[in-house]
Amino acid sequence: MRLTNLAWDIAADELGIDSVRLLNDFEASAHALAKLGRAGLATLQPGEVQEGAPRLLIGAGTGLGVAFILGRGRGLRVVSGEGGHAAFAPADALQDALLAHLRASLGRVELEHVVSGAGLERIYAFLRDTGRHAENRAVREAMTAGDAAAAITRAALESGDALALAALDLFIACFGAAAGDFALATLARGGVYVAGGIAPRILPRLRAGGFAAAFNSKARFSEAARACPVHVVTNERLGLLGAIAAAPR
Repeated sequence: MRLTNLAWDIAADELGIDSVRLLNDFEASAHALAKLGRAGLATLQPGEVQEGAPRLLIGAGTGLGVAFILGRGRGLRVVSGEGGHAAFAPADALQDALLAHLRASLGRVELEHVVSGAGLERIYAFLRDTGRHAENRAVREAMTAGDAAAAITRAALESGDALALAALDLFIACFGAAAGDFALATLARGGVYVAGGIAPRILPRLRAGGFAAAFNSKARFSEAARACPVHVVTNERLGLLGAIAAAPR
């Protein structure tokens, strides 16, 4: 198995374990949803749950992971894929400009070029380099010294830095729009679960409404989007819980 965002090759027969099954990280995480209690979730949109309907797991971190969950109990089936490599579809003039800016260096612009930790950095650089916001030297130094995406998030949520906040809000709008598109693809009335390393850290801003607004902005299908329950997964051990749940299957 070759990993998408890490230069590793993993061979199951070289792990020295009699029986081993390798799972995509989001496939494993999807198996955990049945084990999560309400304490592991923060609701962004209650929607109208439809029992037996498909569920969607989507999350931004190193990349953008997507998985669909069909059925329940013994009939549960997880369908994982590479949704993060779908094309980025801008929803307004600012996102049009972002797409043009990124295309100059990336060629085909994928969703995870925008909706990921590296994507947040690209959005920040776009807003800075196109003169839309001035950069604070302290934020630049923090980005250089460590995790740049985390530094942007801290500057936005803790210091209210204008550039960082604008970058985070644009990131959230792109994230919400992508999640809404995937939700419509399967009519995920069973629930949309937003996971990954970034969402729990920016929960206060996700709750401010930008994510749900972009999620639901689907023209004739806005009502269908609003009917999908949307939750942020706050449990940090989702992948481990999912691996445990998948092991007996």
